[in-house]
Amino acid sequence: GIDSAQLRFVKDLITCSNSPTFRRDPSKPAFLYDIVANKRNGIDVDKLDYLPRDAHYCKQNQARINVSKLYTMCRVIDDEICFERDRWKSVHEIFSARSWMHHEVYTHKTVKAVEYMVVDALVEANSTLRIADRRLDCEEYTYLDDTILRHIEQQYQMTGDSGLKASRDTIRRIHKRDLYKFAGEYTVTPGADLRSPTTQDIASCLSVGEARTLRPEDLIIHDRKINYGMKDRNPLTRVAFYARDSPHTREYLQEQELASMAPQHVQSRTVRLFVKEEEKLGQARDA
Repeated sequence: GIDSAQLRFVKDLITCSNSPTFRRDPSKPAFLYDIVANKRNGIDVDKLDYLPRDAHYCKQNQARINVSKLYTMCRVIDDEICFERDRWKSVHEIFSARSWMHHEVYTHKTVKAVEYMVVDALVEANSTLRIADRRLDCEEYTYLDDTILRHIEQQYQMTGDSGLKASRDTIRRIHKRDLYKFAGEYTVTPGADLRSPTTQDIASCLSVGEARTLRPEDLIIHDRKINYGMKDRNPLTRVAFYARDSPHTREYLQEQELASMAPQHVQSRTVRLFVKEEEKLGQARDA
C-alpha cells in the first residue's frame, strides 16, 4: 500500500511545485515537482494532456501541439527540465495554444452564459440540498459531478420542494437554450489600469427619465483576462534551454531576444456584460 510519506509526496507533486511557501523533500530531485503542476513556468503534463485533447474535440487546429516533439527535446540540467533552444517555437506553442483555447473555447460567450447559469442553479438549490457542505466530506464530494443538475430536477419533480423551484427553472432554461444574454464588451488597452465596473455602476448609467427596470442583480460582469499563464509576464523567460553544441549547460532567453520572437503583450483584457433576462437586454446595452 501507499504510506503517509508517499501520499504526501504525491500530494506535493500535484499542489506545490515552485510555491514560495513550499518546502520540498530534499531527498527528492527538484525537477520532479515541475512535472505535474509546474509553477515555475507552466509547462507540465497537465497542459500537455488537456490542451491537445480539447483542441482536437473542439476542432481548434490553431491550438494543436506536437507533444511527442516536446518530449524528445527535453532533458534535465542542474535539476531543471530544459528544452533545446532551436525548438523554442514548439515551447511557445504551448502558451499560445493555452491563450487561443481560453479565447475561443473556455471563455466563449455562450460557454460563460451556461457556466453562470449552472452556478446560479447550484446557489439557488444550496439552502435545500446543502451542496456547499458536501465539499467538506470526501465521500459526499464524489457525488458533485454533472449529475447534480439532474438530481435537482428529479428532487423537485418528486417532492415539489419550493426551495428547488428557482434552481429547477434555471436548469430548464439551459435545456431550452434560453441562456443569459451577452450585452456587449469593451477591450482594455494593454497596460491600462482600468477599474472593473460593478453591476451597480452599469445599472445606474441609465438616464433618470428612462423606464428603468434594470437592477444590479440582473447583470453579470466578466472581467476576462487571457494570457500565457503568468498574467502580464511572458513565461518563456522562465523556461530553461540548452544549445545543441552545449547540451549540459542551462540558459534562459532574455527579454530583448523575446522582442523579436513573441508578442509584445501576452495578456489581453476584455470587460464583458451579460444580462439574465432577454427583455432587459436593450437596457443593458444602452447602459
